[in-house]
Amino acid sequence: MPFIMGLKGVGPRAEIFVFSTSLTPITPTLRRYPTEKALEIISRQVPDWSGGTRIGYSLHQFNERHGLRLLNKRTVVVIMSDGWDLGAKELLRREMENLARKAYSIIWLNPLAGDPDYKPLCKGMQTALPYVNYFMPANSLESLKGVGRMLSRVMAGA
Repeated sequence: MPFIMGLKGVGPRAEIFVFSTSLTPITPTLRRYPTEKALEIISRQVPDWSGGTRIGYSLHQFNERHGLRLLNKRTVVVIMSDGWDLGAKELLRREMENLARKAYSIIWLNPLAGDPDYKPLCKGMQTALPYVNYFMPANSLESLKGVGRMLSRVMAGA
């Protein structure tokens, strides 16, 4: 969450969403409230918080509701997820392909990827990886610093 809270300072065009079984836009909450209050509100807004994820369905919601407005060849999409997905893998593949076709770059942050023994064996992660430009760990302050440096480089090229 500290990383997400830091993204609100990226710029006025940055949009932040969270997903579990569906997509929830949280940019207005992050911009309006201090961190602790924002987290409290977000935890009430997000259906099935900590109850599993349907990544493909959430990306479908994003593409359908926000894609036309937000996706273009300058868009950098950052997804933070362990890749465990309860939904249909074909839907996930189709929505990742759609994102990859429309966006400049997709960065996937995985909190499990910092483990030296980690291998992306779950089907959701395997389905998404062919469409990901940068796959990075997000398990420590040091790894998040690396993400920040990568974001700066990628956004400069967008």
